[in-house]
Parts: sequence; structure tokens; C-alpha cells
Amino acid sequence: MDRLWRRISRLMDEIFDEVEEEVDRLTRSALRRAREWAEDFFSSRALGPRHEVVEEPSELRVVVEIPGADKDRIRIHGTERRLTVEAEGPDRRYYKEIWLPCDVEPERARSTYRNGVLEVRLPKRSRGVQIRVE
Repeated sequence: MDRLWRRISRLMDEIFDEVEEEVDRLTRSALRRAREWAEDFFSSRALGPRHEVVEEPSELRVVVEIPGADKDRIRIHGTERRLTVEAEGPDRRYYKEIWLPCDVEPERARSTYRNGVLEVRLPKRSRGVQIRVE
């Protein structure tokens, strides 16, 4: 009987050792993924690049700071009320959704990228015209 209890005790020790190793492995893996997520979140998605929206009489001018971005890896998507900018550089990714203060005509937008600054010009959508009565 004593031999049986020692055997059970050894098996229990082995089981608990394996469980402990597996918990450690899973914890390290989860922490590594959490760290990667946090680095990505705080470096690009949450804080995003600095930007400014300047309203001019006939257009909106959106200026976005994306230093180090590769011009060929800048993607801009526009709708009537929103502009989305995604860009990548050698060591950073950028993402910014910008809600616009008025309707624009995204199909007529123009953009330039110089010295780490992206500028997008979006013509305002006309709200209608006054019709003269004759």
C-alpha cells in the first residue's frame, strides 16, 4: 500500500509539473501577444498621426503628419464626410480616420506628400444654387 501511495504521489507531482509548465507557456504567449497589440495600438491606431483640418471657402485642406512613411505605401480613402489615411514606413504604421465638418467631393480630391507631411485638398460639395426668377 505504501508503494502505491508513493507511485500516486510521483504521478501527481509529474502532472502538476506539466500543468505548471503549460500555464507558464500560455502566460508567456498571452503576454507577448498583449505586448505586440499594445505596441501597435499606441504607436499607430489609438494615438494615430497628428492632423489638422483647415476649412477654406471652397475646399477643406487636411494636413496629416506621417514622418518616414513610404510614399508608395500611403493609402487614402474618402467619402463625403470622412477621410481615412493609412501609411507605412520602415518601422511604423499609421492609421487615422478623420470626420470632416462638411460634405466634400472625394472624387475630385488631390494630395501631396512632402517632408513627412501629407496634404489632401477636398472640394466642398455645393449645397445647391440660388435660382433666379425671370
